[in-house]
Amino acid sequence: IGQYNTTEKWVQLLDECFLNETTNQCHVIGKPSKLMAKNMADAEDERVKQQKKTLGEEKLTELAQILERAVEANEVPPSDALLDSFIVPDATNIPAVKVVTCCDDLDGTILKCENDELSKHLQQSRDTALIDKELDVSMAGKVPIMWIHVNSVFCKLKVICDTTSLPPQLRQCLPLLFDVIFKLPVKNKDGSIMDSKSVIESLQGDTISTSFDTCSVSPALCVEFIISSEASEIDSIVKWMNNIMYNTILDPKELKKAAQKMLKEFPEYKRSPRHMSSALMDELLYNGDTKNVVQQHTNKPSSIFTRQQTYLEKLVSLLDEENENAIADMEACRQVITSSHNLRLVVITNLLQISNPYQAFGSVIQISDLPLKKGLPSEELRLFNYISYPQKSLVLGLSGAENSTLQMSCPGIGANHEDLPALTVAIEFLTALEGDFWVKIRGLGLSYGYSMYNSTKSKRLTFSLSRSADPIAARAAAITIVEGYNAGTTTISDTDLESTKSTCLFNVLSLADTKSQAASLETNHFFDGLDSDYERNFMSKLLAVTKDDVLKALKTYLNPLFTNQNTSVVVTPMNKVTEVSKSLKGVVEIVPEDALADVFPPICTSLTSNEKSKNLPTTKRDIKTDFAGSLGFTWANKQVCECPRCDRPAPAV
Repeated sequence: IGQYNTTEKWVQLLDECFLNETTNQCHVIGKPSKLMAKNMADAEDERVKQQKKTLGEEKLTELAQILERAVEANEVPPSDALLDSFIVPDATNIPAVKVVTCCDDLDGTILKCENDELSKHLQQSRDTALIDKELDVSMAGKVPIMWIHVNSVFCKLKVICDTTSLPPQLRQCLPLLFDVIFKLPVKNKDGSIMDSKSVIESLQGDTISTSFDTCSVSPALCVEFIISSEASEIDSIVKWMNNIMYNTILDPKELKKAAQKMLKEFPEYKRSPRHMSSALMDELLYNGDTKNVVQQHTNKPSSIFTRQQTYLEKLVSLLDEENENAIADMEACRQVITSSHNLRLVVITNLLQISNPYQAFGSVIQISDLPLKKGLPSEELRLFNYISYPQKSLVLGLSGAENSTLQMSCPGIGANHEDLPALTVAIEFLTALEGDFWVKIRGLGLSYGYSMYNSTKSKRLTFSLSRSADPIAARAAAITIVEGYNAGTTTISDTDLESTKSTCLFNVLSLADTKSQAASLETNHFFDGLDSDYERNFMSKLLAVTKDDVLKALKTYLNPLFTNQNTSVVVTPMNKVTEVSKSLKGVVEIVPEDALADVFPPICTSLTSNEKSKNLPTTKRDIKTDFAGSLGFTWANKQVCECPRCDRPAPAV
């Protein structure tokens, strides 16, 4: 199928096989036959009748007894002694995918890593790039680079963008840029324009995959460009990365097409309990109090689809009017996130096969005059710094919902917390297949899906129910289970503990069972401030977890989650709203389906990112130049904020 890499070849194939009447083709259409279906059923009935006649009543009775004894023997559970005879091996001895990382943080230190050959290779390349002025190298010593060496024939190029300097007005542009950036026309160095269709076709031929989306290292504060290809195509992906970041043309036609596509998806989201519960929970966690105007410091509030719908509808209207402000915000957003002082380059490939890595990747990023961000990633990128947990519950009734979705969140713990291994085992023990939650929640038909997890990035502990027929009973069952262990009326057997730890070990190992996953995990560790051997050390700690450790974690962390010390959201059918709201304790707010605008108020865009929230906005939004160093956009004075506490002047002329 690889030979059909252009539109013309697919059209030719369709013409040859289906459209050309002179082509010698035979197409067979099979239709179900009612007569054949009846004949097959009758034949089976006749076969069974003859089998009974052949065996006789005595033989049939004997065979039935044999079957009953076999079924009974199969249902006997294995003894604890048998299960205990299987020893959990030392997972720390399992070989992992070999990944070597070397970071150039622009702090003047010599590049070092555990592979001396690689360290010397990169150091020589950097020294050459800094000395040889004839080389076309712009990034050496100017942009932090994370070199990840893995024995692979492929190359993955990432550019991680820090968005903490984005002003509120520009954050709302990100979701549309995610969708459209790799479909835009490109302006070549010679001034010629490569149209959108050509860009898409060329990318399909030159690369394996492309993406622009939120970044896993800090989902609410970073975005990333990714292009992957064969290692032999490094020049091509470097060229494409530079073109996509800096030379794409924000074509109103493509922007409008992408915006309209997204708008068509939003009504379905509003009818989805899963999407609505996630939106409400994000609003509570990242805004705290939905009655106040949002002063957003992350990308979460503006990316919620209810707000995106308002923004995109206005954008489409401006595009129809050919208003210059429609493109200005998008262009400003692109300029801020691609400014070199906000970037970190990540290269994942077999670096020893590249003669001069700094030269090979030297032209990816265009260098600005802004101060460099040296050293390790900023603490400002830690997601848990931006989350609050208001002790309240929101209940939304959806007229089109057939079942319910529930989410409960409370503070969790980070990757280096001493209780994390025990909490990991406790969560796996409760949620495992045929575990307590499985038997008493799913097994009784209270909820088809359930989950519980602790996010070390956001330090957030969450319990959720999905497609729940009875969220009240399902939540009560979970509370009863946890309280049973807290009170000591329910215990954990040695066999259950060991099997749970085995599952936890498998889950840890599966995080990096491919070269690509291992490299991505290494990137996350770097931004989280974790060592490269974090997983190996964590597995050793998992093996050392005792029953007392698990019970302590249950009481310390899960008890608050299932009491009033949490933030809760329930999306349910209309006829269950009153019943569900009465079952929740503490502050409970019922959200009318036709009043979602009150829950998701407009984002105040009148303040820059470094101004205090107490400063009142002026009539015209004045975006100062210090948020990105030196942006003096004339469009800043033409935009006005529409949040409730700001004045609404007449449109600027």
